[in-house]
Amino acid sequence: MPETPTPPDDLIDLKARWFAAQAEHKRACDEENAGPEITTPVRESVYAVSPVEKWVRKLPLREPTAEQLERRAKAYDRLMQLTLELADHEWLAKLQFGTRLDAEAHVNRLAFKRYEEQALATA
Repeated sequence: MPETPTPPDDLIDLKARWFAAQAEHKRACDEENAGPEITTPVRESVYAVSPVEKWVRKLPLREPTAEQLERRAKAYDRLMQLTLELADHEWLAKLQFGTRLDAEAHVNRLAFKRYEEQALATA
């Protein structure tokens, strides 16, 4: 079995930044909406109340604020920018298909390890 080629350090850094951007996007999207409450008139049902109707009646639904939407959009744009940079990286394009799959898995392992180390260092 051929040995997996060693990825360049800039690719590992790029993928680690991608993992960080993905985490930031998740944090932005997981943030609870803080905008005005959504009021939906729920009429009494002739039939048995569905689980969705029970959920709508129980929870105060809120819209996201403009600031939240802007933060989510910026995080998404950053994630997509890094995704495109990863797709355009010349090292991966030079590899054959089977070798490329192994190399991508190897890059993911190294980059995630680096991302975790950086996250621990900043925490």
